[in-house]
Amino acid sequence: MRRAIFFAILLCGVPPNLFAQRYYDSELPRYELGLRLDLVNIHAAGAMVGGGATFHYNFNGHLALDSQFAFGPVTISGGNAGGHTTFLTGIRTGQRVEDSGFFIHARGGFLHYVNANGTSLLSRTSFPAFNVGGTFEQYFGPIRRSGGTNMVFRLEFGALIVPYGSATIIPSSSPTIGSSPAPTGPLRTRVGPVLGLGIGFRF
Repeated sequence: MRRAIFFAILLCGVPPNLFAQRYYDSELPRYELGLRLDLVNIHAAGAMVGGGATFHYNFNGHLALDSQFAFGPVTISGGNAGGHTTFLTGIRTGQRVEDSGFFIHARGGFLHYVNANGTSLLSRTSFPAFNVGGTFEQYFGPIRRSGGTNMVFRLEFGALIVPYGSATIIPSSSPTIGSSPAPTGPLRTRVGPVLGLGIGFRF
């Protein structure tokens, strides 16, 4: 009985954050918030640059929820310019090795075109969008735990798939000199390469 009382007193005298720190140090940071820059060129549709925010939730060291929101300028084939908003969410799965990670990702969401100066870019403004590709991560930062450091640099290569269906490009009234002519028929499904750069904070 005396031993039990002594042990209880000892526990009461130990700072509670010691146990919390031990537990926290032993697990992978669950949440990631970050900033992102994307360069996209959709074949025969146009090019766009997007900047925005990312949110990731790590279920474990191999599987994560992967979400991103971006907006920026877009130039449609034929010369019309405007803006776009993109939201994608999906999963990322792969392997971490010390301070690096290698993953494949698959996301789905939407792509929305914004008119510039009242000029329509396409015969519709919103479309479903899908992104697949690979992700390289490098972990760094001033705070290090057994689960990793508190910051991440992310480099992605992939493809953006947009089923435009019967939508068509609205010809520009004043096409940009040197711009490629816009397709005259339905766009159908278009695929374009994506380069993504990002930095995130893990907690």
